[in-house]
Amino acid sequence: MHTIETNQISSAICVVSAIGETLLITNPEGESIVAECLSGVPRLSPGDRVLVHLPSTPAVIIGRLGGIPDELILEAGKSLTIRCGSGSLRIRADGRVLIEGLDVISRARRAQRITGAQVAIN
Repeated sequence: MHTIETNQISSAICVVSAIGETLLITNPEGESIVAECLSGVPRLSPGDRVLVHLPSTPAVIIGRLGGIPDELILEAGKSLTIRCGSGSLRIRADGRVLIEGLDVISRARRAQRITGAQVAIN
């Protein structure tokens, strides 16, 4: 499992290098470092602001900042977890989706359906 801590993510200005496919980004300290993109990151242009995981080598561009994409895909081989405090959402490769929290609230403006081969409440 690879965990990215929020203090390891920084906004940086992306600068495309003239050397082949190599991407250089300028980190917040003004240093140029080599970076690679996660799959699904749209084509980048010089001057694009990007969200970057800086501690890895090369740095990993997680996404482009600004504008809202039509679709965003995050992929992981075994599981993907989004965690904030004591709440979490985990999606596992076997198809299980686990939502955990002190309280879980589900709201719908229209119909809310619960379907499954078996539905257990309490």
